[in-house]
Amino acid sequence: MKVNTLEQQEKIYNIRVRMRGTSYQADVKIEGKRKQVSSKTHGDAVKKALHLLAVSLESPIKAAVRASTRSERAGTLGAGYKRACMRTWNSDIQKDWKSSRKRAEEILDFFGWHIAPSEITAVKLCTYADYQMDILGRAGSTINKSLSKLRVVLKHCVSLGHCQYIPLFPWCKIDKGRTRFFSLEEERMIVNWFQVNKRALIADFVIVAIDTGCRTGELQKLEWRDVMEDCSHITLRDTKNGQTRRVPLLKRSADIMRERKERGLHMPFEGLSGAKLTKNWKKMRTALGYKDDPEFIPHVMRHTCATRLAMNNTPELKMMLWLGHSTPSMVKRYAHLNVNHLADAVTSLEGYLATA
Repeated sequence: MKVNTLEQQEKIYNIRVRMRGTSYQADVKIEGKRKQVSSKTHGDAVKKALHLLAVSLESPIKAAVRASTRSERAGTLGAGYKRACMRTWNSDIQKDWKSSRKRAEEILDFFGWHIAPSEITAVKLCTYADYQMDILGRAGSTINKSLSKLRVVLKHCVSLGHCQYIPLFPWCKIDKGRTRFFSLEEERMIVNWFQVNKRALIADFVIVAIDTGCRTGELQKLEWRDVMEDCSHITLRDTKNGQTRRVPLLKRSADIMRERKERGLHMPFEGLSGAKLTKNWKKMRTALGYKDDPEFIPHVMRHTCATRLAMNNTPELKMMLWLGHSTPSMVKRYAHLNVNHLADAVTSLEGYLATA
């Protein structure tokens, strides 16, 4: 099957791209209405426009059924989605039900809410996965998350009697995950940049985030009731896996908490939104010469904490409790950093050689 280049698809779907400041803005017409998306490069702007159109490589003329025309008629994918929301994706059953619904809506926009579940074939699923990976450049893990939501919808369609079976899903290969971490020198550079540029709030945040390994969202929502009176620990209540955990504070982080509390702030990191952190992080990354490093992102602060725990021979169970991982597999990626990880194996081999 021939796949048109981005330049050819830009012409086929009448996508108009122009410069707006330092970004490229792409205009595309969907159901008679003009939509606009922007990106740093011409090609990425075209890809975003194609994503809005949800162009199928199997049928180049087809565009997605947008939210305004979503259907919940019996015998359709929309009906399966409605039942999935009732039985699976709701606040009583799933913590991140909103995220699940959003992903499901995105993939149903691609295939069409009004089509019969039996029209979702293995070939079409492969076409979707190829489009997401080759055209939009999405990671295998991201594609799998979307596919898993469609599979849930199809399972409900089967239970409703709207189709007889679920097709074979083309699960994508997942990489080993991000292994980037900040060295002590990089940490000093980051903190120093924020301090010099009068962004003490973010400088404090970076230190606590690296020391605790908390997700940025967990720290941003932290309240003073979650900080021990002596600032020895913090309690995280609304975590990703739904479990409450306590994380100890290192001396420098405890000092930061005491200083911020004495200032009478409403919350430990009052005024630091996700958007504000992202905006200032990009400025810092560019100023320090890391603009082209795709993994120089705030989440690496969490990986830095995990790496330091492993390098200092912290047992896997304690790492799980500290970081809030639900399975050992999440911390095994750091096992090679633990210098004593294979010490018992060395002792065993030494003993074998001694008796030879």
